[in-house]
Amino acid sequence: MRLRPPAPGGEERREAERLRGEQARPPVPDWIVERGIGQGGPPIEVHRGDCHAAGSRQAATAGHAG
Repeated sequence: MRLRPPAPGGEERREAERLRGEQARPPVPDWIVERGIGQGGPPIEVHRGDCHAAGSRQAATAGHAG
């Protein structure tokens, strides 16, 4: 099996694509409200926007605590 040499400019192109992706990403919300099970489930927890413990049933919200 012969390996092909990397395409010219491939590394620069990947880096440019990565930077474009970071710039196009929407901003992190201030807060995430985790909803209960079922359609229209009640809110059960509030997380910071960058929290990785939030479940899949969530809605972003903006605002200030307190």
